[in-house]
Amino acid sequence: MTETELLGGLLSIDRGWAVNSYQMSASRVDVWIAPRAAPARGWFGQSKRAPEIDAAEAVWRHTNLCCIPCYVHVRAPTPHALDGLPWAGGSDLPFSRAMGDRVFALLAEGVDYAAICNVLGISFADLWKYKVALDTGRARVSKQQPTTAGAAAVATPIPAAAAAAAVGFDADGVPDPADPVWQALIEGSVALNVRTLSLKLLLTRLRSQWAMLDDEEVKIAKIRELQRYFLKSAGVLGYELAQLRRLQ
Repeated sequence: MTETELLGGLLSIDRGWAVNSYQMSASRVDVWIAPRAAPARGWFGQSKRAPEIDAAEAVWRHTNLCCIPCYVHVRAPTPHALDGLPWAGGSDLPFSRAMGDRVFALLAEGVDYAAICNVLGISFADLWKYKVALDTGRARVSKQQPTTAGAAAVATPIPAAAAAAAVGFDADGVPDPADPVWQALIEGSVALNVRTLSLKLLLTRLRSQWAMLDDEEVKIAKIRELQRYFLKSAGVLGYELAQLRRLQ
């Protein structure tokens, strides 16, 4: 097995693609991936060369390869040739889909931006670019069906009356993240008289983002963001929390 074949195995490159070359240092490894050449044919058994691709090279930060930051370089023969491939990413996005899933998982749990950059070894600029893409619906999460606590809250549209009847509170007086009241608050189907400026700004931002989202995992992350805000700010949200209690 050659070194490029070994790298292809480590990166889980499928049969239609192959690692052409790579560069490795102590701080990073760069891997160039291209369509695999056609199998040998004819009397002389020579492989047919892969066609030249007239497209700009895209580069994505991928998950670490043997603890070393990995960057994937590729020229796509068609706009959709890379759809769904974990080692590739979307247009104008900084991360491969596999790395994007890791970043999203930490964002969804409310991990601090600096900690995400430190843990994954990524730049703040790339993290912010990816987050903006998530918030505007340009980036999708390539995971399985939602399994996090807010999944029930985004499964179906929620009437205001049903949301009000479903409210349950923990010891801090804040509904559980799976409670449908959070989606209702973001969509505006449950009226809440908000006095706290920071909550007004948060709801305005979440509502503007929500209208552009069609990825359930990202919607769950937005619901959890709102619920975490209430948990962290319960001491100054007494007026708003009292209204939630009256929904019972």
